[in-house]
Amino acid sequence: MKYIWPSIGNQKVIDFLEKNINKKKLANVYIFCGVRDLGKFSLAKSFAHNIFVSDRPELNDRQNLLEINNDFLIIERFEDKKNISIDQIRDLISFLSSSSFLDSYRVVIIKDAENLNQNSANALLKILEDFKDRLVVILTVNNLSNLPETVASRSQIINLYPLNFDDMYSMLKNEYSLSPSEAKNIAKISLGRPMLAKKFIDNNDFYNDYKKLGEHLIDFLDYNLIDRMGLVDNLCHLDSVLGDNLNIVDVWRGLFRDFSFMYYNRPDLIQNDFIIEKIRNKKIEDSSFLLKADSVFKKSTEYLNSNMSLKSVLEYIAVNI
Repeated sequence: MKYIWPSIGNQKVIDFLEKNINKKKLANVYIFCGVRDLGKFSLAKSFAHNIFVSDRPELNDRQNLLEINNDFLIIERFEDKKNISIDQIRDLISFLSSSSFLDSYRVVIIKDAENLNQNSANALLKILEDFKDRLVVILTVNNLSNLPETVASRSQIINLYPLNFDDMYSMLKNEYSLSPSEAKNIAKISLGRPMLAKKFIDNNDFYNDYKKLGEHLIDFLDYNLIDRMGLVDNLCHLDSVLGDNLNIVDVWRGLFRDFSFMYYNRPDLIQNDFIIEKIRNKKIEDSSFLLKADSVFKKSTEYLNSNMSLKSVLEYIAVNI
């Protein structure tokens, strides 16, 4: 049977999952792990679809199979909540206790499962002990260390990795019919993450907002402290538009790497070609400035991870860079 898989690279992972399906040797719990925008959730849904059609091949052409399937469930954190609640996990009991729609597997995807707290993780483990038969639970996580160890230790961990430049470039050119220059540019700025590349292609405003971040960094470096502080509010607004897709600090850190590449005369390694002339014209006289900037951005990332507000972090950058 020819299964349906997303175009995300990581072919070894897809081959492994397909082998699991064909041999009917499915784990009870899978964890799809890797940085944001690798396509973990898309892969999880395709895996679920293929598990169902392995039992019912006639359903393979049903594009909405998961939408109409009472044997399939997605659990994710509600927007106004900090964690996936224990009540959401307990709802699994009623889902698993009802009659099977296809008389097949039950498949559950828990998206961004690092949002499980200890109580909801323990509730999940209890449910898995009671409903092992023909149940597959797929968890997607951006960072495995943020997942309770009790869950990780009982799971089949599947690591997904960013694509190398050549594979990303080929995929963009072939799958999306981009010109060579467009494919090269987006392959570079997406850093091997297929779903981020797709967002750049599908949403021109999102792409332009990314470019604005680069332009703002050049302005930021030229401004005095008072003007920098004035720019911070505009940047916070831009961050709210970008949402979870991009992190300003990460984008700027990448742009500063481009300054380093230019300083050491390696323009071929620059990630953000759209701003290369401005990087070239911004003269960096001393490598100590680049080292200091790298230290500031490392500390800024730590502050963000400790839940300091973005505005406070950008103000820290404004004062110290």
